[in-house]
Amino acid sequence: HGEKKSLTTAPKEISLIDGKRSTNISIQLHKIQMKPKEIRYAILEMNTSKFDSEKIEILFNCLPQKEEKEAIENYLEENPDGLSKLGKVEQFFHEISKLNSLEMRLQSFLIITQLPTRVEVLEKRAKLLISAAEEANPKLNEKFKNILHIILIVGNALNYGTNRGDAFGFKVNALTKLADTKTIDGKSTLLYFVTKKFEETYGIEGVEILASMPSVEKSVGVEIQELLKDMNSINVEFQKCRGAAKSVAKISLGNKNPRFGGNRTLRTARTSRTARTSRTARTARSAKTGIQLRKNAAKPRLKISINKTNEEINKIEEQKKKDFEKFKREREAYLEREKEREADKFHEKIAEFINEFSKKSIELENTIHKAEQGLRILAKSFGEDDSSNTQEILSSIFKFANDVKKISDEINIVKRQQQAKALKAQLLLEQQEKQAQAQAQ
Repeated sequence: HGEKKSLTTAPKEISLIDGKRSTNISIQLHKIQMKPKEIRYAILEMNTSKFDSEKIEILFNCLPQKEEKEAIENYLEENPDGLSKLGKVEQFFHEISKLNSLEMRLQSFLIITQLPTRVEVLEKRAKLLISAAEEANPKLNEKFKNILHIILIVGNALNYGTNRGDAFGFKVNALTKLADTKTIDGKSTLLYFVTKKFEETYGIEGVEILASMPSVEKSVGVEIQELLKDMNSINVEFQKCRGAAKSVAKISLGNKNPRFGGNRTLRTARTSRTARTSRTARTARSAKTGIQLRKNAAKPRLKISINKTNEEINKIEEQKKKDFEKFKREREAYLEREKEREADKFHEKIAEFINEFSKKSIELENTIHKAEQGLRILAKSFGEDDSSNTQEILSSIFKFANDVKKISDEINIVKRQQQAKALKAQLLLEQQEKQAQAQAQ
């Protein structure tokens, strides 16, 4: 007969959290791929190399509720060594709950990881508007100014003798109407005529108008009002970070002593242990004396007295063992608390961030205000007031430049076709002349 193999099953985890919620949190934590203790220390260290904004947002969705923390605390009070028996989510809740001001820490951590990127994106968009406003300004873009000049001349010629003639300028929306203004025969448009006249007059292809304003195309859809709104939102987040830093600082100072009393706890534990040892020794001596005094008593009574004394000694020894285990836990908690305090870089990181971001925030405000001022100047160059929608102005200019490019491409196609036709006719003529010469000879 073969030996029977002993089947061992893994101990079942103790679950204190709602099953559905526990499963959802477990799925979220799997995305982080870190142990609970590693997560806690990454938050303490404000370690951006281990945590990006996505992981921090995951943690926000995995924070324990008050009832869940109480359930775990009550269980561990009744079962001091029962942490390893709890489920992974319960262990995570227990570990993360050790952090004071957890939500404020996470909120500040999230701001630190997100704001620099938001500022960078916002600054790029603001600089894009600055470039677009300069490129679309006729006073700064010679090619654009020249084609606008031709439009003004043509417009005055068409409106000669009316109250709209002899104009000194025109609104920007007139640019988009050129493509819709047909010639009498309906075969061409006013924009086609203007583009062709521009190329003939300045010897420049109309396609170069669009090429002279690359930022205008990219800026379509970028609203200065949205940039101002985003800048205010960033400032609000920054102030939250300042406030959180102050709040966490106060709480940390209030919790300066270790969770379990620190050295005071150790001294108390040592004092209690010494007292219990003294009581045990006195009890043992008293028991011994009692036995000696009752040597001459009846044997059954002596046996009962000895048994009773042994039970008392066993209880004392058991209590000593429990007290020692408790002392070990308090000692470990104290050392862990000291380690946490050394690892806690919150105030250091926040101070560094506030110092750097304050400068970037001022630079960003200056850049956005510069973009706003540039767009106002652009609006005024077309006779628009400050309240005009600058995005509509840029969109109209881009549409006009793009339409000019298309017409310029059409003109070039026609030119190439004409050139090819002329070349073909010339070659045919040369061939005919050679044949005539050959026949004459």
